[in-house]
This record gives sequence, C-alpha cells and structure tokens, in this order.
Amino acid sequence: DPLRNRDTFRAVLAALGRGGTVLIFPEGKSHDEPALAPLKTGAARIAMQARDDGGGEHRSLLSELAILPIGLTFERKDAPRSRVLVRIGEPIVVATWTPRNAASAVDELTAAIDTRLRAVTANFFTADDAARATHLASIVAAASRAVPNAPRDHSSLAVEAEIARRVDEIAARMSDADSATRDRATELARRLDEVHRLAAAHGIALEDAAVSLDSSDGARFAMREGWMLLVGGPIALWGRFNHWLPFRAARAVAMRSVASAADPAMRTLVAGVAFVILCYAVQTVIVGFAFGWIVAIVYLASLPIAAEINFRLSDRLRRSRQRARAFLLFKRTPELQRRLSAELIALRQQVASFDASFKPEARARDGYGVVAGGGR
Repeated sequence: DPLRNRDTFRAVLAALGRGGTVLIFPEGKSHDEPALAPLKTGAARIAMQARDDGGGEHRSLLSELAILPIGLTFERKDAPRSRVLVRIGEPIVVATWTPRNAASAVDELTAAIDTRLRAVTANFFTADDAARATHLASIVAAASRAVPNAPRDHSSLAVEAEIARRVDEIAARMSDADSATRDRATELARRLDEVHRLAAAHGIALEDAAVSLDSSDGARFAMREGWMLLVGGPIALWGRFNHWLPFRAARAVAMRSVASAADPAMRTLVAGVAFVILCYAVQTVIVGFAFGWIVAIVYLASLPIAAEINFRLSDRLRRSRQRARAFLLFKRTPELQRRLSAELIALRQQVASFDASFKPEARARDGYGVVAGGGR
C-alpha cells in the first residue's frame, strides 16, 4: 500500500531528523535461503531522501547520516537460545557518498549496501554448499579446540563462520585447480569426516579429545560441578517446575503450520512471552490467596531468576556430562584418546597448510589462518 509506505517514510525521516537510529531489514522478508535475498530499495530511498530533503533544523544532524551494515549469522535458526553472530561492517556516510549516475543513485546505493552486507554475512550458492561448509567448519574448529593450548577464540561462532566462508571460497575455486589439489582437498575432507564419525561413534565431542586424565584434575572437576549442582539444582528445579506448562504450550503453538526454519524459534519466543505472563499472573494470584500477598510478591520475583538459573545450569550439566563421558571412556581406553589426539593434531596442521598454500596472499595480508590463527 503506497499510503502505508508514505507514512512509514515520514515516521522514519522524522526519527532520523531527531538524530535517532532506525533498524531496517532491506531484504524485506524472512527466509531460509543460504544467501541474502535481493535487497529492496527502501533503505536507499530513505537515506537519499533524508540527505536531499532534510533541510531546516535537521540539516546539521542529517549531514552525519550513515548506513551501518549489520550481519547476522544464526547457528540454528530453528532453536531458541542458540548462538547468533553479529558482525558490524564499514558504514556508508550518505553525505559524502556520490553515485556515478545521478539518475540511478538509489540503485547504486542499494548495490553498495548489498556489497557491504555480504561482507559481514554468510552467503552460499546452494543449501547443500552451506550445510557442507558449516559441517566442515565445525569439525575444523572442534579439532583446533582439541589440540592442547589451542587459542580460546576457536570456541567462538565467529571463527566457525569464518572457516565456513573460507571453505566455501576454496570449494568455489576447485574447478580451476589442478587434479593434485582437488585430490588433496577431497582426501582432507574425507579425513575430517572420518575423525568426526569416530568421535560420534563413541558418543564424545571432538573438543574433548584433549581432556586431562589426571585423577586430581578429575576430582577437581567433579567437586566443582557437584557444588554447582548442589547450590543451583534446587533453584533450577523450581524454575523448571513453574515454567513447564507455559513453555510446553508455547512450543506446541510454535510447531503448528511451520513454513520456515525460523518459525518455531520465533513463535516459541512470542507465544512463550504471552503464556509466561499469563501463568505468572494466575500463579501469583493463587499464591496470594493461599499464603498472603507478601509471599506472592516474593514468589513472583523468584520466577524469572529461577528460569534463568534453570537454563544456565541445564546447559552446564549437559556439557559436564559430555566431558565426564569422555573422561571415563579415555580412562578405560587411553589408546583411543592417543589416536584421536594424534589425528587431530595432524589434521590441524594439514588444514593450515592447505589454506596457506591455496591462498598465501590472503594470509600474508590478513595475518589470519582459519586454523592456526586466533581470530582477528
């Protein structure tokens, strides 16, 4: 509806004129494609109109107007509370930006926004390419974390996203590579998959291949995690008990007529807020009538705190069980740990060597290796 757009433009221009910030998703839709969709021209039109027609009292503010690209990379769009990587790109200062052709200024600015957004987002040609690159990246990052004294930065989603981007970039150039390089890449991918399957077959994570088997380290681990469970466990159970119904109801609503991978997570959040507020109100009223309103207020205050502790402790317990399983397995079969560790060290070196030999100029310029480096 053009009238709706006109009202939107008016509101946005007024906010910019006051020195405000406006967040725009220029694709104009939510989707599950492995790359950015073609951008709409709205962001560029707003910026150009603000620059050219701001005038009057807003001129000084609008002279500083900039478009700041922000890239979002989701670890799992379908899962609430999964990791999201936020990257900030180079801004476009609208006052000093000059189009090559004034008649096509909006299209040129849209293209400039597109270029800068693609620099801070993950973009793959097909969904299969995205899945393969992401899979290999997670193995490479886990392999690096499993090497003793590996950089802590290798645990970040930023590193995994950068490795995935590099994997896709190299894969796209494989068609022009010689047969020896293609064979080397194929063999490297095969070995990465093989070590991943070996760890999965034993129910352990690759990053736990370097877990210490020293008995004193194991005792300290058990005491620390046991203390956390002893202190936080009752609070976590309180949070889980009081939120079981609204969370289950929210998930049931979220899984109806799913059209996008992002739908379940987003609908769970939206429905969850509504159900949680409703349950908080009903439960607090019941407690108030049963035990008095002072108790009811204390009860209400405890709910969000207990929910947060439940989330955090559940994540920690999941990770603790994973590490404990690896510790006990390696205690029984130390040769498995030696085999995995040796394989991961060799693979880490091979990946770094392959990356360096395939594009040495990038390593010299950026000082960054997807495996050997520690992040920018």
